[in-house]
This record gives sequence, structure tokens and C-alpha cells, in this order.
Amino acid sequence: MAYKFHLLDGAFDAWVAELSERFGVRIEVFQPDTVNRDLLAHGLPDRTLLIAGNEWADIMHVVLLDRYGSDRQENRCTENVCLDPALRGLVEYQTVHGSADDLAGRDLVNPVATIRAAALVAEHHAGCPGAVAAVEAALAVLAEQGVRTPDLGGRHSTSEVVGSLLDALDVSGPDGVRRDAALVGGP
Repeated sequence: MAYKFHLLDGAFDAWVAELSERFGVRIEVFQPDTVNRDLLAHGLPDRTLLIAGNEWADIMHVVLLDRYGSDRQENRCTENVCLDPALRGLVEYQTVHGSADDLAGRDLVNPVATIRAAALVAEHHAGCPGAVAAVEAALAVLAEQGVRTPDLGGRHSTSEVVGSLLDALDVSGPDGVRRDAALVGGP
């Protein structure tokens, strides 16, 4: 965990120890500055789950994406889970870049992170296996074609990116007939 609540040291440490024992996993608690130094110098060891406070994670997410070449923040979404046992199973998907309120109504917002989040919801919660792979394949086609919004150096509007993505998606029905409307709740 990349967060330590100084006001709750005793309670927080006891909570961490109890969870570690209950689930049989090693949980280590570090100050954010220590995690920053270690992540930037060494990266994450395999099979590591990083849990962090929202403010620190928002900043470090961008730094780590940039450092390890994993795409731009504007294109990524996150899967947030609640750690409280009473909320077990509650999941939230959100764009990493925020709401872009200054671009509302201008057809300039990069839709890629929202599209990825929607694919995760469709696959994990709406019974649409393969949604993530299909969207990623379509996004790869868009990248090859240079279809992107101005924030990523492109010249395409939000609507054009979404339209191109829908064109790139394989949404054929069992009879092989293309069914674009299936993606928006049509027959």
C-alpha cells in the first residue's frame, strides 16, 4: 500500500496485519515518497497490486504510464474496487483524465478511455465476452489510420473517432450480417 495514515497508525497497522493474515498475502505499507523512488528506480515486481490514496494515485498513474510506455492517460481507464467488506463486489470504472468540462459540447473530447471503460463493463458485468478484445482490436485499427482527437495530435472530432471505432468493430450477427445497431441497443 502506497499510503500511510499518520493519524491512524495503530488502527491502520492492525487492519493491514489482520487482512494480510486472513487472505494469506504479504501487505507492505510505505510512505508515498518511498514508493515513488522505488517505482521509478525499479518498477513493479510481478504480481504486485498497488493500493493508494486517490490524490497520489492520480498523479503517479500519469508518471508511470509515461515512464513505462503504456499509452497516454487520456486513453486509459481504471477499475476501482471498494476495500470495505460490506461493499465487496462494488466496482467503478472511470476515465483517468477526468471530466474535461471545458470541452463540453464542442465535440473535442477524447472518447477512448470512456470506450475502454464501457467495454470492461460490457464484458465483466453485462455478459458480453470478448468486448474488451474487440474494442482493443478496433482501437489498434484507429491508431494505424491515425484517427485521434486533437489532444493526441490528431484532427478528428469525438464523433469521428467513435464513428471510426464503430466501423472498425466486427459486430456481425450469427448470420454474418453486419449489425451496427447492436452496439447501441438496437435489434
